[in-house]
Amino acid sequence: MLNATANSLLEIISGLSQQWQDIELDVNLPLASTHPGDGKYPFLEKLHIFSPPPNHPILSFRDAPRVRDVFISGYTTRIQLPWHQLTRFRTESMGIETCLDLLRHASNLVEAYLRI
Repeated sequence: MLNATANSLLEIISGLSQQWQDIELDVNLPLASTHPGDGKYPFLEKLHIFSPPPNHPILSFRDAPRVRDVFISGYTTRIQLPWHQLTRFRTESMGIETCLDLLRHASNLVEAYLRI
């Protein structure tokens, strides 16, 4: 019953994604695997993701033309971002190789907090 309710909630949230400007997601839930992996976010400017588990399905925010400010508590490559347009990126945990790759692609960053 809880899983069906959670799926319904996630479907509603996903359906509202086209109106979001600022999202804060805590995806450290057993049902996080049911979250839709892709969406359109035409008005999204800020994205904050807390506790993404490493085995989480891919979350794509590539179709977010206005997003500039991103915080991900523990960065994972399973979260896809439009790196070229970000001006601010913060993370509390990331590997060295991932950090180097991020810096190669995020050419417009003016503020970064990268804890390795």
